[in-house]
Amino acid sequence: MSEVIATVTTLADGTMAPVIGYQVPSGTVAPNSNLVTPTEFDCHERAKRDPNQPEMCTTTTTSTTTTVVTIPRELTVGLHSSLSLDQISPIFVKPTTHTKPLAIVKSSSNLEVIGAGLMRTGTTSLKRALELLYHSPCYHMSEVAFKHKQSHIRMWIQALTRRPTSHSQLASGHAPGMPFEKMLQHLYQGYTTAVDYPTCAFYKELMAMFPNAKVILTVKDPYEWVQSCRVTTLSPILVGRLSWGDRLYYWLRGIKNLPELHKLMFSQTLGTTFNELTDFELMKAYQEWNDQVIATVPADRLLIYNVKDGWDPLCEFLDRPQPNGITKFPHLNKRADMSKVFSIWVLDNRKVNHVFRISG
Repeated sequence: MSEVIATVTTLADGTMAPVIGYQVPSGTVAPNSNLVTPTEFDCHERAKRDPNQPEMCTTTTTSTTTTVVTIPRELTVGLHSSLSLDQISPIFVKPTTHTKPLAIVKSSSNLEVIGAGLMRTGTTSLKRALELLYHSPCYHMSEVAFKHKQSHIRMWIQALTRRPTSHSQLASGHAPGMPFEKMLQHLYQGYTTAVDYPTCAFYKELMAMFPNAKVILTVKDPYEWVQSCRVTTLSPILVGRLSWGDRLYYWLRGIKNLPELHKLMFSQTLGTTFNELTDFELMKAYQEWNDQVIATVPADRLLIYNVKDGWDPLCEFLDRPQPNGITKFPHLNKRADMSKVFSIWVLDNRKVNHVFRISG
């Protein structure tokens, strides 16, 4: 068994943001030492190193707690830490709250491609193809879950829960906090293309924000799509009832609100009862989404695309040459591969739940 420290920062909205074993917005974790009290210098230095992160730094300490989580050593594989677990001693965690938030860096986002296709329709393959065509990263749910993590997860949840209902609201923002359009610009900063969730849920808003952007609707046989979703993105491990062990697992990975984000995204694209639908009803919801996109997007801005068709229709639509030296279209994240990933995820969750049972 190994002790893993859990560092917690209280954000401006009162939520707690845990980070495991690496530098956090409120200070620096060093081996065999206590948590370094945050300073304004630390915050600004971190902002310069990683300007894509929203303001999470502060200079006022409000309370002190000690959080030490004991888990099996094998569960720590893959945790984001440059330190050996043997080097890390328990740390006094000092939650903090904003007093002088840093200014948001002005967005340089200018999306040229918006993906309106739902998950498991070839979006990972399309992501890679667009990266080869545009020589820049493509925003995708994998970017949220594995790169940006809680900083983007929280903002997407805010965007989904207070999205505008009219174009006038889109321009001004209709709820307290960062204006809606500015929030989306910040999330897409540094990206030229975006596909998969959460992008597809906002394709209408993004079309209004980026009037020159083209829209790609990735499609798949409805029956195949349902079968793929059942063993991956719509499996109970992602959208089912969470145990305390499940919550701890997400917390340790730095993505504690990911299940909440999934439920919001699927509710707004497949319906609020998405988790109760039969296979037939889910196929119908999928087809209704595709029909809505086709009816909404002007024909000259829309490509209905099956990744099995390869480079030709994609390059023609985007008016871009096929990447030099690459003849084979990238077919990634197939159902069998994704199922293996989820099997490992399930196994890790079971290990965490086992710890809760034997320690309870």
